Amino acid sequence: MDSYKNREARISDSYELKPILRRCKSIKCTVNDAFLAVLGQTVNEYAKRRGEDLKEIVFSSTYAMRQMPSRVEDIESGNDWVAQLYNIPTTEDFDANLKQVKIIQEGLVASRTMMGYKAVCMVMNWLPFGVAEYMW
Repeated sequence: MDSYKNREARISDSYELKPILRRCKSIKCTVNDAFLAVLGQTVNEYAKRRGEDLKEIVFSSTYAMRQMPSRVEDIESGNDWVAQLYNIPTTEDFDANLKQVKIIQEGLVASRTMMGYKAVCMVMNWLPFGVAEYMW
């Protein structure tokens, strides 16, 4: 039996967020950026144990395209989300992963790609009912 199948992971309900926040502040990154960098390291270790050479992982996430309301009266219901593919570097070097994650995150801010996805979704919603399914 492979050694990676015998590993045990435990998730704790009790952890201190303050040390994580302090560390992220000291290296000028968000908790999300640090998490993605560590995730890349973890996936790299897992792939190496399986004899694989993995350069990155790609996942899809949804992003809200609606501006946050500033007043209760401005809250609207309904979906205004678009999917975004996201590449996470998977090296064994945290700093290299973090640097790449920051570049990717900065590239997503006001991304034309995301705005393009939103435009496609809007056009699809304007089409008469049932027409969109025949386009694919």
